[in-house]
Amino acid sequence: MVAHTLDVLYHTERVLAITNSIEIGQRGYSLTGDSRFLEPYNKGSTEIESHLRNLSALTSDNTQQQDRVKRLESTITQLVGFSAAAVEKRKFSFDSARAINATMEGKRLMDAIRIQISVIEQEENLLLKARAQTNQQQITKFNYTFVTLLGMTGLILVIIFFGINFNLKARHVSESKLKLALAEVRDLYDNAPCGYHSLDGEGKFVDVNNTMARWLGYSREEMLHKMNFTDVLGEKDRGVFRSTFEHLKQTGIAYNLELDLVRRDGTEFPAMLSSVAIVDTHGSFVKSRSTTFDNCERKEAEEKIKNLNHELEAFT
Repeated sequence: MVAHTLDVLYHTERVLAITNSIEIGQRGYSLTGDSRFLEPYNKGSTEIESHLRNLSALTSDNTQQQDRVKRLESTITQLVGFSAAAVEKRKFSFDSARAINATMEGKRLMDAIRIQISVIEQEENLLLKARAQTNQQQITKFNYTFVTLLGMTGLILVIIFFGINFNLKARHVSESKLKLALAEVRDLYDNAPCGYHSLDGEGKFVDVNNTMARWLGYSREEMLHKMNFTDVLGEKDRGVFRSTFEHLKQTGIAYNLELDLVRRDGTEFPAMLSSVAIVDTHGSFVKSRSTTFDNCERKEAEEKIKNLNHELEAFT
């Protein structure tokens, strides 16, 4: 459910970014006649529908959010229609395009979209907080259950041990299968398409998969129990990480933290990190369990939008 809420927030942010691109692209084309401004406009007009469908599906269990999404869809439809009309008029006349933009209808619709998305996100953030608390309660319950199961498993293993001593061949077969299964699990962890790592209470690496080690240019042996997470951060992000890490140890969750990671050769790349805290039966922090995604593609897209905004400002 936490992931579900995060998906809703992701799609609302994408809808806001895309509608902004549509409006900026339309105004840029209307002012300059430069067809390059139509690239974000055309791309956004195509992409917006899929994000709205996802929002509608994700909020199907919440009647109020469904109503808000429907109103948002209606406003976006108006914005797309207004932008299409302005683009069409600009193909024939600058004055006609300027006149339709002078009505400020585009600004009014964008302001309405921002407000509607803000209301949706406020509701989802309240849900996220409640679900994060539930998640922490489930983690604590799981820890108690795990200890009990561990004790029962230990008892069963003792009984099995005495039984399989009468058949060495069967024991060796069982051990081989267990080793193979553990190796497969570890292989999935080490070679996942995203980075995984765990930090102790001081922020030192206690586990890291091959994917993240390869991104950073270190071996696992060089990182484990030797390097601190701040060793792979730029100076500007270290303070942000420290405060977020303290927040993680207190609340048990941190999500969508954007940081610039520093490779061994000194180059940087943007990454997005989400973490949960692993605690003992007394609720004390043991280690973090974190997932890291390479954020290069998203940053490149944001940079393109930023450049288009600069171009628009230069023309106006």
